[in-house]
Amino acid sequence: IEDVPTLEVVSALSDAIYRRETGKASSPNSRLRPLDDAVARQISAMPMLRTASGLRHCEALAVHTSRVNLERLTIGVDRQLLRLPGWHLAPPKHNRIREAFVWPMFEERLRELVEWADVNTDGWLFAPPRNDTWWTENCDDLWERAIDLMAAEHEDALSNNLRTIPPSWTWLPHYTRHTYGS
Repeated sequence: IEDVPTLEVVSALSDAIYRRETGKASSPNSRLRPLDDAVARQISAMPMLRTASGLRHCEALAVHTSRVNLERLTIGVDRQLLRLPGWHLAPPKHNRIREAFVWPMFEERLRELVEWADVNTDGWLFAPPRNDTWWTENCDDLWERAIDLMAAEHEDALSNNLRTIPPSWTWLPHYTRHTYGS
């Protein structure tokens, strides 16, 4: 169990993504324009959705609202976004088409994600926020910026002997899948 991130740490990662990408973090994002608040809120839900559904990285990037069944709390996994420039969809890993069950505790947030995506991104839950041409790689970078922010805040709290030490992220992003499994 020590080998998987807790929900508290996954939630902290989501928060770090939001703060980093909107420019509200202690270390501003100088080379990228800050994201609109609503866009950052949508993108920052990705770690928790992946944890609540067990989706792989490229599967989460290919989720469309047409694949989400809110009544059954499932996501149909029949494709993934390829790690290529552009928007190339392919069958999921090992061609294993399946339904991913979403934790009931995530239902309200999933409904919000679906509603927002239907209105703002033609139904894509996690569309590239900066019109990225290589979204799979840029999404990895987005996570890394948040992980770096968490590490800096953790170290800062330790060196200043603060009472509350924020968590740091010590796993690969894929480990959200392991949290779901455990």
